[in-house]
Amino acid sequence: MIDPENITDFRRSQEEMEIFLVFAIAVAGRKSSIIATKINEMFYGDCLPSVMPEESFPVQLEAAKEMSDNLGHRKMTPLGAINNLFHQRLLGSFLELHRLGQYSRIGKCLKQISSTRGGVNAIQRVTIDQLQSYDGIGPKTARFFMLHCFPHQRLAVLDTHILSWLSRYIEMSLGRPSGTVPTVTPSSSGTYAFWELVWLGYCFKNNRNPAQLDLEIWNAESR
Repeated sequence: MIDPENITDFRRSQEEMEIFLVFAIAVAGRKSSIIATKINEMFYGDCLPSVMPEESFPVQLEAAKEMSDNLGHRKMTPLGAINNLFHQRLLGSFLELHRLGQYSRIGKCLKQISSTRGGVNAIQRVTIDQLQSYDGIGPKTARFFMLHCFPHQRLAVLDTHILSWLSRYIEMSLGRPSGTVPTVTPSSSGTYAFWELVWLGYCFKNNRNPAQLDLEIWNAESR
């Protein structure tokens, strides 16, 4: 189960890593507690939302039953089950039933990942470059997944919380506003790499684990 306040786990099984990857894709720029609940309901139990939409269509209920069967007696992995839904043209209906939103981006990304040859079985050996090759996964999402699934990662998840923290840190260090820290995740790879180095420099200097500090700041800033 996804616990948005305790997301670092270096002992995840393949199935748990696949579910966490879906969470990482869906949560970008959105409230984690809401998305975590939706993801948990998508992959556990009967795969139905706890609060059903006022109007649900038969095809959506069919998609949920198919997902439950895929994960249950068919014993598919989560991404394998998603791939099965896609081939039966039920993936969109399943996402809509859970009101996941951003259906085009998330659906396209899940389709690519679940359809990649060897992708389902290779998640425990995945790299940042491989993750970023999928539409809908940028440097922030790729690093978020890697940082909280694999130990000894020297990475920075440059979301608004971390960038705000960096701005305050630099202001205190210089004794004046820096005026240079981006307010949103940098789209330029060079700019992202620069601020990632600043973040990692702080972690190294203060003997802080990047994953632990990331989670501390994220929990404090997102309240």
